[in-house]
Amino acid sequence: MATATSKIDAVYARYSSHGQDGNTSVEVQVEECERAAGRKLVPYIDRACTGRATAQRAELLRLLDDAEKGRVGTLWLFKWDRLARNLGQATVVMEQMQDFGVEVRVANGTDHPLVRNIELAVAEDYSRVLAERALKGMVKRAEQGRWVGGKPPYGYSRVIALDESKRLIINPDEAENVRWMFRRYLEGAGLKRLTRELHGRGIRPRKNPVWTFTSVRSILVNPVYTGRLTFGKKHYRLNRRTGRRVVSWTAPEAQTVFQDESLRLISDADFKRVRERIATRTSGERPKCGGIQRALTGLVFCPECGHVLYARRSKDRTFLYCGHRIATAGLGCSNDGSHLEKSVVDDLFATFWEMVGDTEAIVQAAVGELRKRLNRSKNRVIELRREIAEAEREIGATTRLLADPDIEATAKRAIAGALTKLQESKDAKEKELADIATDTTDADMLEDTIRLALTQVQEGIRNPTPERLHLLFEQFVGPMELDAAGLPVQRKRPAENDPRGTHLVEWRQGELNP
Repeated sequence: MATATSKIDAVYARYSSHGQDGNTSVEVQVEECERAAGRKLVPYIDRACTGRATAQRAELLRLLDDAEKGRVGTLWLFKWDRLARNLGQATVVMEQMQDFGVEVRVANGTDHPLVRNIELAVAEDYSRVLAERALKGMVKRAEQGRWVGGKPPYGYSRVIALDESKRLIINPDEAENVRWMFRRYLEGAGLKRLTRELHGRGIRPRKNPVWTFTSVRSILVNPVYTGRLTFGKKHYRLNRRTGRRVVSWTAPEAQTVFQDESLRLISDADFKRVRERIATRTSGERPKCGGIQRALTGLVFCPECGHVLYARRSKDRTFLYCGHRIATAGLGCSNDGSHLEKSVVDDLFATFWEMVGDTEAIVQAAVGELRKRLNRSKNRVIELRREIAEAEREIGATTRLLADPDIEATAKRAIAGALTKLQESKDAKEKELADIATDTTDADMLEDTIRLALTQVQEGIRNPTPERLHLLFEQFVGPMELDAAGLPVQRKRPAENDPRGTHLVEWRQGELNP
């Protein structure tokens, strides 16, 4: 066991998957490292973690933190690629360890930097080849009629065939519901009416409590119901900074398409007619709310269900409605009210103008507060200088005691401890004095700075764009709800530790000091 002052000998082990790591379990890695070191090691283990990124490897991050704090003396690795399968990332981690004074050793291999870099380059290339092989294997399985996706679409079930492969089969009950949706839509029912009729027939989706018109639409436009399976619609790339996979959509010509007539539920002709009708109903001359970011997008929430309010245009005006109620055709929320978007924006804008419009009042309030703080700082400076002078006198007297040959060694040790505390106290006071010196600001300079900043803000919101207003509301108001009169109020369930959303309420209650 390491003492409180000694450094530990650590081992870092990582295991991503059975196929990628050649059955080299973390237990084997730790055992080999301890055999090479000749002693027990403190383990840091990441299980089921990719070596291509460090952001989500909690134990590696903990190891780096302990190394930075000086707790680690030697680090053992089973192989260099346990640290990372990327030469650049491994080099960065190695350099950090060296900066922290940690000696890095490897149980299987050599410590020579050139050999290490070659092994890491080979590991990085192996990782790339492995990903390419996995993709080719998935394409091959798809060509053989196997199901290589995730959860099967509504209307189908996934089964394990005799050859232990995953395959899709038609789910009779769900398939009949799919055929009914296509038939009703071709008979003239819209998406919202279909949503209500599904609810009335007692038909439930797989996961959500109720259907939404968007989930109904996703079924009506999915070519899988004609037996057309598409592989490779999207692919993932690794964000090495966060360690998360990011979705990228593949160009149509790069996708692989298979036709399986055993999965057909809808004829090509009916599917084409449905797609044409959807396109016609969504691409007319009706004005839309999209196109530019609106001032309140994502900031106003329903007080009943907590979902975001959507902006919908009616003739030449835009109203805010509960988005969850719209999506569920009135089934998901009882809030059927609407609010004129312009009125909400105008109210917020007027409040902001009250807050920043009176330049002189704000400047004088800020300068007055600064002068009060400067006066307090001056008094503290005088007090600190007196305390530092007193500490210097005590340090001098204590130092003379240490030089006195008549004082015993035991007493001198106690005096040395007291001297250390005196010096620490003096250093702290000198630091506080230096901080006060750097923190003082000239009142006239501050006045000019505030006046300039307010002028810029006023110019910026005299003719505001929706994007600029959105940024303003997001920064200074945050999540909000609308009361019965349509006035914005602080959201009942704001994000934890989020100070936004309080300023507007404090201003209206007369509690905000500008």
